[in-house]
Amino acid sequence: MRVLTKTSLSKEVSRQLLGMIQSGELIAGSKIPSETELCQALDVSRTAVREGIKALEGINVLATMQGKGTFVQEDPDIMVQEDALHMNLFRETIEDIYEVRSILDLGLAKNAALKADEMDIVQMELALVNTEKSICSPIDKEGALKGDEDFHRALCRATHNRILEKLAWPIINHIVLNRSKNARFSLLLMKQAVEEHGKILAAIKKQDVAEAMDKMKEHLVNSFENFYMV
Repeated sequence: MRVLTKTSLSKEVSRQLLGMIQSGELIAGSKIPSETELCQALDVSRTAVREGIKALEGINVLATMQGKGTFVQEDPDIMVQEDALHMNLFRETIEDIYEVRSILDLGLAKNAALKADEMDIVQMELALVNTEKSICSPIDKEGALKGDEDFHRALCRATHNRILEKLAWPIINHIVLNRSKNARFSLLLMKQAVEEHGKILAAIKKQDVAEAMDKMKEHLVNSFENFYMV
């Protein structure tokens, strides 16, 4: 590792960790150095280290296990994730992300309507229930956002297309979008999102491809207008 400059510290933390993975210094399943060790080795703050790790978690390169530490995901398709990392670090515009999402999300809805099995339905229903519980009094903001994330993750899995899932999920879980949604969270907007998720799921249950895609398009437009567009 090299000591970092003051510019874009969290980005550089992500880059250096990714470099260690690609070089084989950190292998799949291995535990990365602790926050303290990374702070000392890179001469950066804990905030920079946490943000750098979070960026890699957001695109499934790293995974944190409570009480155990942070580990390299056991995923052989690291180069796909690297492309997503570059998108994270260079912060494309929301408009560009929307264009990509409009292509991917409609494809997800179509394939889920065609291929979702009973377990996929259960996972999406569970995500909806958890989100609804989180927006009841007292409101659990983090729980509501996690429920929203869980629904989209379950939708990705319901396509039963690993390549589509790997391409779509890092973009759906884009750190820029997550921060924007967190900043503009409101009970009204989250209730609307839950209602729209329910309509998408209802179409998937009926295996109605056209309706699933139509409801997904409606949800995507509303989400970007409500949560992300300034």
